[in-house]
Amino acid sequence: MRHLKRLRLFATEAAILFVGVVLSLILATLASSIVWWLGAIAFWSGVLLTAAGLFAFRRKHRAWKIQYDAEGYRISQVECKRRPARVRSKRIARRVLIWIPSLIAAFVLFFFPVVSHVLHPNARLTHYRIHAPWTFTIWQIDESEIFVFGTKAGRGRFGVSPYWGRRNSGSSFMRFSTYPTWQNNSEKSGETLRREFRLGNVRLICGQYKPKYLREPVWGFKANHVLEVECHSDGSKSPDLHALFYGREEDLPTFYTIVDSITP
Repeated sequence: MRHLKRLRLFATEAAILFVGVVLSLILATLASSIVWWLGAIAFWSGVLLTAAGLFAFRRKHRAWKIQYDAEGYRISQVECKRRPARVRSKRIARRVLIWIPSLIAAFVLFFFPVVSHVLHPNARLTHYRIHAPWTFTIWQIDESEIFVFGTKAGRGRFGVSPYWGRRNSGSSFMRFSTYPTWQNNSEKSGETLRREFRLGNVRLICGQYKPKYLREPVWGFKANHVLEVECHSDGSKSPDLHALFYGREEDLPTFYTIVDSITP
């Protein structure tokens, strides 16, 4: 009976809070239809009344809760003396169960893009630093090559979908390196756009292409939405920098944003 009453008190407190907030929202909606500022007054008044009611309810049953906790402590002390091994096993099991939700959350989070930024907090090439959005997965092989995967479409725009997810998710591919990127001019249909970026003393030249042959088994794109961009430094005395984009047309602005934010 003690546990049932404690559970009933908890359910009553939750109900007071829920009903109070819902009624406050309803009153605010009705009042704002008359005057807009009257809605804010009605909402905060309802919230204050709800908090006052919850405080009064908890104060009314405070003495019983103190007695309940004291009785529970006395029972636990008696149990420890009678069955110490059982109590120790329960304590260990409780500690393990408490950590299980956190471990599951950490395991799930490990497959999302934000974790790659934790693993690679300083994405640096030999002479450059790459700044990628946290919704894109970043992976650094060594100091001469960095890969970025992601998309601004579908679930990927919130960073809650891994780049290797469903085949039709269409994550765009980006590669930054200090040596030339892969080139095969026979698979390009001609340059459609040319852009230049000034990164300190480095001038980066980017050529945008439309691929002739789509690597669909790898990326799962539709051919009319795929673009390829190749960037290279101007060959001056500054360190070499090369960049490659292959993916969705919607993700191209993100690639150019990353390129523009590269710091020597």
